[in-house]
Amino acid sequence: MFIDNVDLEWSFRMRAASYVLLGVCDARMQHRLGDARRHVPGMPRGVVVHPPLRLYYMMRNRVLLCRLPHVPCVWVAQDVPRVLVKLFLFGGC
Repeated sequence: MFIDNVDLEWSFRMRAASYVLLGVCDARMQHRLGDARRHVPGMPRGVVVHPPLRLYYMMRNRVLLCRLPHVPCVWVAQDVPRVLVKLFLFGGC
């Protein structure tokens, strides 16, 4: 994995090893996603636009995640529609 979904893969691996994951709900981190936003009807905030190389790694890592044995089938089933939407929105970039 590189850049995207590293945290998801690690979390899935730890849960498969019977570790308990804890979150800190009031933690704050300054972070900026993408370079710009694209207006999409029905989405008031639009969608984040990433450079092509970043999109490549995002999509590649999602496909790799789906193939790993410790990734929950529920996550895969929920992620497939998200991948299809992203391909539709950004496929022509």
